[in-house]
Amino acid sequence: MMKKALLLCVIMLVAIFSGCLSGSADIPEQSFDTDFSAGDFGDQPAPEEDQSLPVGGQGPAAFKEYEYPGSSFDGSFQQGNMLSASYITTDDVDTIVAYYTQKLSAAPLIAGSLIQFEIYDSANNRITVGIISRGADNQINLTDWGVQQ
Repeated sequence: MMKKALLLCVIMLVAIFSGCLSGSADIPEQSFDTDFSAGDFGDQPAPEEDQSLPVGGQGPAAFKEYEYPGSSFDGSFQQGNMLSASYITTDDVDTIVAYYTQKLSAAPLIAGSLIQFEIYDSANNRITVGIISRGADNQINLTDWGVQQ
C-alpha cells in the first residue's frame, strides 16, 4: 500500500511540474553597470503592474470562482503563464473536499496528505485545487497552469 502511495505521489509531482520544466530559456549574457544613483535604471522601462495579482489582502481575481467560502487569502505568485494562490481555512478536510467535489463535478486524486482536483475551464486552462492538512488549519492552493495544448 505504501509503495502505491509513493508511486502515485511521484507520478503526480511529475505531472504537476512537467508544465514548468518542459522548456528551456535562452538567457543572453549581459553586463551590468553598477555605478548608478538610486532610481536611475538607464534605458530600462518601468515594470508594468500586473493587475491579476492581489491587492489589499484579497486573492487574484482569476480565482474568485474557485475560492473556498470563508477562507483567508494567504499569498500568491506568478511565473510565466502560471498563477497560484494559497488560502487558509479552519474547516475540516472532509468539508472542503465535499465542497470542491460538488462545485467542480470532479473526483479528487488523493496522494498521502495531498488531495488534488484538476479541471479545465472554458478557455482550456488547466486549474488545480490542492488541499493540504496543516493541523488546526488547512491550506487550499489554487493554480491556473495556463492554456494546455
